[in-house]
Amino acid sequence: MILSHKHKFIFFCNPKTGSTSVEKALAPFQEGQVYNYGLRQSYSHTSTKMLFPNKHIPPAMLKAWLPQKTWDEYHKFVFVRNPWDWFVSEWKYHFRLNNLKKIDFIKRPRVVAAYCKNYSWLKSLNQKQRFEVEDVDFLYNRLKNNFPVFPNTKGLLQSHYAYDLDGNCLVDFVAKFETIQDDFLKIKDDLGLDINLMHLNKTKHDNYRSCFNRDSRRRVAELWGEDIERFGYTFD
Repeated sequence: MILSHKHKFIFFCNPKTGSTSVEKALAPFQEGQVYNYGLRQSYSHTSTKMLFPNKHIPPAMLKAWLPQKTWDEYHKFVFVRNPWDWFVSEWKYHFRLNNLKKIDFIKRPRVVAAYCKNYSWLKSLNQKQRFEVEDVDFLYNRLKNNFPVFPNTKGLLQSHYAYDLDGNCLVDFVAKFETIQDDFLKIKDDLGLDINLMHLNKTKHDNYRSCFNRDSRRRVAELWGEDIERFGYTFD
């Protein structure tokens, strides 16, 4: 999330939608570091899960922290992505093969041990290019159980970075990953900023249309139907 009091805007980082690139371009204007935290939900003294990671605070949460006048006056925007393409990018990101550094073996031995133990399993998931219904359910439940954004919601939706739980849109502009350059130009013109966009943190994978069969394609539509409907996406 990037918040600028000087230029009166708030950019919400919806994961795997080019948000790292946009955040990098807007970073010089960041004045909202205090709000850029991650949040964990505790179930007991030994059990927690991440609601949202650092920099990915949703608008409904930030709205509660800001004065109403600030919220009303600032230009708020977010990027979204075709849910089938978003699914593939999320899969590749969550099951990426990390490059361990020497310092990790000293300071993070348990993390290194767990990674090495599960390397073969991670590699098989990382190399997957075609998804079955079971794969769709697997990632959906992984995201739901580990990064739900809000407690007791049905899953991780991109809608949570644009809407509240009552269905009210909280941002002024929903930009799209598919038209990221054009939409970014519109944003920079609206804000009067001289900035450029680079594509960072890109995950490499086949075109999403070749990654699904009929049943898995339909399963994505069932699980992320809210995003598909709200943002006007189709498979093609």
